[in-house]
Amino acid sequence: MPGYKTHVTASSIGGAVLSIAAFHFEHVPLPSALLAGGLCAVGGIVPDIDSNNSQSFRHCMAIVAGFSSLMLVSRMRDFDLDTESVALIGGGVFIFCWFVLGRLIRKFTVHRGMCHSIPAVIIGSELIYILSSGDIVQHFLNAAAIGIGMLLHLVLDELNSFTIGNWGNIKAKKSLGSALKLFDPDHLKSSALAFLILFLLTGVAIRERSLTQGLEEKGEARQASEYIAEHSDDVLGDIRRTHPEDFDRAVIHWAQDNDLVLQPGEGGQRNKKWRELERIVVPNR
Repeated sequence: MPGYKTHVTASSIGGAVLSIAAFHFEHVPLPSALLAGGLCAVGGIVPDIDSNNSQSFRHCMAIVAGFSSLMLVSRMRDFDLDTESVALIGGGVFIFCWFVLGRLIRKFTVHRGMCHSIPAVIIGSELIYILSSGDIVQHFLNAAAIGIGMLLHLVLDELNSFTIGNWGNIKAKKSLGSALKLFDPDHLKSSALAFLILFLLTGVAIRERSLTQGLEEKGEARQASEYIAEHSDDVLGDIRRTHPEDFDRAVIHWAQDNDLVLQPGEGGQRNKKWRELERIVVPNR
């Protein structure tokens, strides 16, 4: 079957073509196009995460954990989170992928099992779609990129299932159909688990915009509130200096509309100010 270098080379070429096409024809910003190309290259080795070779498994797992953390950290910028929280979440995801997810994959998968399947390609695309930041175009571009990379891996594995004999005749190996498959008949439990994950991720991906829009709006509202609170004294001071009577009248009306009770203060200056406020508001009652 094709080796690690073959898969990386093919998916990297596919990623380069995708980046150029997105940048040149769809006018996608260059950093976004390059990110999509990188995801396509990564997708070319993701199916081998079920490899029996411990070194290949560690390489794949490190790349998956690293890219998952980076994608999530980028996604967290869309929400109202401080830098420390984003760093903790990103680090936590990397540790979870490396120590927990890796063990689960080794336990529930076999080489050329459901990680080499069409549902696995869709699962990978949906995960990247959910983790992507930016507009809807960037979400779909990233999802397509990882899917194309994974699909290239499966296609190369299937092409390697054919051999050419001495007389030019083509023979199929027993491995034919073990990559581009919908389910694994020899491992029904892992197939059922894959379809369960696919079902759950599909639901999340469909509702992703509605689920995160409220959080994004809350974050924007909080940032606006913090900005107003930080600069309100300066703004109010400018209004008070430039339109003193309008400012005082607005304060009085606001107090009346909200059923607040204003009491005259004690002392000459405060009583003087109270009388000024009375003269402003009494004619408008």
